[in-house]
This record gives sequence, structure tokens and C-alpha cells, in this order.
Amino acid sequence: MSQALKQKRTWIWLVSLVFLFTAFSIVLFEEEPAEYPAYVSHSPAPMGTKAFYQFLEKEYTDVERWESMSRSLPTNEENGLLMMIEPPLFSEEATQEAYQRYMEAGNTIVLLKRNPDGMFDLNTTFAEAINEQAIILDGIGNYQASVQSSQRLVTKEKDEVLLVDESDDPIAIKRNFGDGQLIVMTEPDWLTNQMILEHDHLAIALSLIDFSHYSSIKFDAYTYETAGTLSAFSVYPKWLLVATLQLFILSLLWLLLKGKRFGPVVEPREATVRFSDERLKALGLWYLKGKNYQDAVRIQSNYLKQLLQERYGIPYHKSWSTSLDAIDRSLKGMDRKEIESVITGLQEILIQDKVTKQQFLVWSEKIDRLRKEVEQG
Repeated sequence: MSQALKQKRTWIWLVSLVFLFTAFSIVLFEEEPAEYPAYVSHSPAPMGTKAFYQFLEKEYTDVERWESMSRSLPTNEENGLLMMIEPPLFSEEATQEAYQRYMEAGNTIVLLKRNPDGMFDLNTTFAEAINEQAIILDGIGNYQASVQSSQRLVTKEKDEVLLVDESDDPIAIKRNFGDGQLIVMTEPDWLTNQMILEHDHLAIALSLIDFSHYSSIKFDAYTYETAGTLSAFSVYPKWLLVATLQLFILSLLWLLLKGKRFGPVVEPREATVRFSDERLKALGLWYLKGKNYQDAVRIQSNYLKQLLQERYGIPYHKSWSTSLDAIDRSLKGMDRKEIESVITGLQEILIQDKVTKQQFLVWSEKIDRLRKEVEQG
């Protein structure tokens, strides 16, 4: 089979595998329905408020989602309306102060929350009984509604009560803040997609708030993101994230171009490991069979000198007699006479023209004992 045909078959198999992988991915990993937080104005889910938002968008011109921080709310305009439907509790005092400045500038905040206790100096109490099919009164007429919250508002002297239940406990009140006002209601579920058309929920909302009176209508969207859906990457602008990713890729390519390597430096085994026992035996057998006893003794002597230099700093180039004092000071397991006897005999045998097998075995044993003393220190 030719090389070109082999390459062609390889490409066919590769394309087939990619196609099968893509097909299985589409079949097995179908896109799941999007999940939305409750009460958000862009959510079509039953607990979303998209229906109410789109209703106001059709009826009034200036309706928008406010996705910025509270301190960015315009305080130079008047008669604006901000809808806050079941927002999380404020984690910072500065956040609440920014909302208060917005109201004091002549704007209105509508806070719909089941238990607003602690927000904007509001207090609540538990209702004695909850009637899910209750009659709600606003001072003008009666409305049928499905009551969900067990909290009732505690009013202050200047508060205006807007809605009460059958027990005359306040469900909605209005409180002045400077030139603006705060409207609070404990039934945010009435504006959700699944409940807005039930009973008189929509009529209650329209009677509670005169939307035509306001110059702009904003739906708070920022607090839902900060409550849990805001990821670490969402804090930064997209252009900065893209630039950071590109810089990382370019840095990696530059390092690869310069030949930089990553990970630990792995030395070859031959650089750190001595000859294996098999190689030592084979090398020794070769010297014995060749009767190269003189070379074998010289190699052992040189290796011993190298060990002395590595362990005790005794120069390799010095003769054995010159290094005697230094060796005596370094080796504590042998006395001077024994060391001197070995070194003197070693010098004599190294200058001989021929070494017998018996001499080789004797001096190999003596050099090996001296080597062990050096290694054991």
C-alpha cells in the first residue's frame, strides 16, 4: 500500500471520528432550558416578572432595566420611579444610603418584598392568620387577592396606609423621604407571570401606583446579579478579559519561541546512577580474563582519589604521599599507621610494570575497604 493511500485513509478516519463526536455531542448534550432567578424582569419563568415589565413597556414610553450600582442612580432628575421586586437585603450601608439619596431628590422607589424588615428603617410583624383567598381593602374598594406573605408592616406616625387585609393589618404603606417617597408592599408574588392575571392582582398594582405620573420607570436588575449570579469574571469589562487572554496566549507563544521549558528538570538516569551490578561484574570479568590487573588497580586508585576530593576536598592531582596528612585527618575509622601502610604499598604497586592476580585481589580488597571508610565518612 502506497504512502499517499495510507495518508488518505488516515484523514478519512479522522474526519469520520470528528463527525461522530459532533453528532453524539448534539444528541447527548441537548441544551437545557435557561434558569432565571425569581422576580427578574427578563424571566419568562412562572416566578419571573417579564409579563408585567412588557405590559408597562407597551403602555409607557420610558421603561428600562437598571443594571448599574445604586450610587449611579441619577439624583439630578425628579419624578423617576424605581421598581425593586424582592431584592436581597443590602450588605452595605452605603448601598441603602444611595437609594435614600435617590428618593430625597424627588423620586419614588416601590419596594415589593415579603419581609422588608430592616430595609429603609422598616419593621414588620407576623400576621395572626393567613387567608390565601383574602379581601384586600384600599380605602376605596375591595379586591380579591391570594395572600402569600405572613408579614405585616408596622407603621409610623407619618406613614400613609395604602392596603390592609381583612384584619386591618397594613400590607402596603407609603413613607416620605425628602422630596420623594417609598412605597412598600409585602406581596411581590402578585406581579409574577403565574399570578398577575389571577384575582385582582393587576388591578391592585395599577391602583397602588400611578405609573403615568412618573417621567421614567426603572426595574432594578443589578441587585439580583450581586445576590449570586454575578461571577468573578462579570466584575470586569469584556474587553479587559479578552485582552488578558490574548496577552496570556502571546506570552506562552513567546516563551515557546525562546525555547523555555516548563516543569521539573529531569536528568538522565546515566548522569546520577552508577554502573549496575551486571556492568561492574562484566567489566571486572573483562579485566580478569585479559589479565589487565595493572589498569584495574589504577582505575580503582583514581576513583578513590575522586571520592576523597568530593567528600573532603583533597585535591585529585596531588600524590598519595602528599595527601597522607589530609586523609588521616578525614578518616576517623582507621589509624594513621594503617592508612600509611595502605598508601605506601599502593604507591609501590602503581609503579610496577606488571601486577599478578594475587596482588590484584589483595589490593582490590584494601582499596575497597578504604573506599567504604571514605563513603561512610
